[in-house]
Amino acid sequence: MTKPNSSFSNDFSMVLGILVVIASGVFMSACKPSGDGTDAGSAEVVTGSATAPAEAAASAPVTVDGAETYKAACSACHRLGINGAPNLGDKAAWSARLAQGAATLHRHAIEGYQGANGFMPAKGGRVELSDEAVIAALEYMLPEITVTAERSE
Repeated sequence: MTKPNSSFSNDFSMVLGILVVIASGVFMSACKPSGDGTDAGSAEVVTGSATAPAEAAASAPVTVDGAETYKAACSACHRLGINGAPNLGDKAAWSARLAQGAATLHRHAIEGYQGANGFMPAKGGRVELSDEAVIAALEYMLPEITVTAERSE
């Protein structure tokens, strides 16, 4: 004599099995590395030491374009005067800042500065920028502060 629930039990087990297979497939596709053909961990620094591609990139000379950095990062505030940012070419607004010297302007642009007339977030809020890119953008805005000897802080 068969139990009336035997058919239900078999159907339920089969549906459950199919759902597990589907869920596993979705999980596996979500965890799949990007389609660039590299293994997900091959470009990461795992032990704290740089990988060979990272060393090659670090040793390559980097050309920084101050005008491009200004357009991409700095102009958002320095074009409109947001947060008290002096506008590009406004010598009156820059005069007190220029009086502090290039080294101080470089430091404030890189580390940030809070003043009476506003504030400058570190690297303009774009922490991914290199110090050299920030200095190049500052020197683009103020060619009169291009003093290489004062960069060595």
